[in-house]
Amino acid sequence: MLGIILAGGNGTRFAEKGCCKPLLQINGKYLIEYALDNLVSMGVDRALIVVGKYEADIKAALGNSYKSIDICYAVQETQMGCIHAFYCALPYWKGETVVLQLGDEVFRRFDAEAVKKIGNADFACGYINVKNKDDVKENYAIYCEGPNNKLVRCVEKATVVKNNKKGTGFCVFNPDCITLLKERFTTAGDHFVSLGDYMNNLIANGKKGVAILIAEEEININTSEKLQYAKKILQEWSENE
Repeated sequence: MLGIILAGGNGTRFAEKGCCKPLLQINGKYLIEYALDNLVSMGVDRALIVVGKYEADIKAALGNSYKSIDICYAVQETQMGCIHAFYCALPYWKGETVVLQLGDEVFRRFDAEAVKKIGNADFACGYINVKNKDDVKENYAIYCEGPNNKLVRCVEKATVVKNNKKGTGFCVFNPDCITLLKERFTTAGDHFVSLGDYMNNLIANGKKGVAILIAEEEININTSEKLQYAKKILQEWSENE
């Protein structure tokens, strides 16, 4: 498997001129190291990090390896959404299954064995169960059917939420799904913007998706307030493990 981490944002919600969000320090670690640790726990041995404005800073901080993982980089020259960033990584893809992660998302009790639960599905999106349904609106809602959580639809920034499944940036795509993405971008331009758009299109093209419970809790660190909250809650998590 290839691990792809999206870390090309400008961090404009943290400062007027932006900041290198993947290198923010949280309890003695770079934010992006939490995503890399997930890959290590899964046994992934190659990671591709999509960078942007802060390419030099991230390369200088991480280099070409992290623990047992070799690292390479792809550049997203222009900010055109999450799936465009994913597409920028595909020239380095070698035909294997892809594990996708966001560089600004951290998990409590990440389930490294969850990928094995995909079975014969073509792709999977990781979710967490939240107590307050309104928390789903921060990411995307997922709707499933059947005992195996077959994915029916994803709704980005849903205004009405019907369950407590909060979609995350952790997703897994088999090679056929990656090939479809390459073809769509080649023939239709920048068609997909969000993860939900892409996964809905996969379903429309006959691909089978499943939702997998990936962790106990999740924090998407997209504002300075969320950063301070993450520093506090991650310390509490570590003390209670």
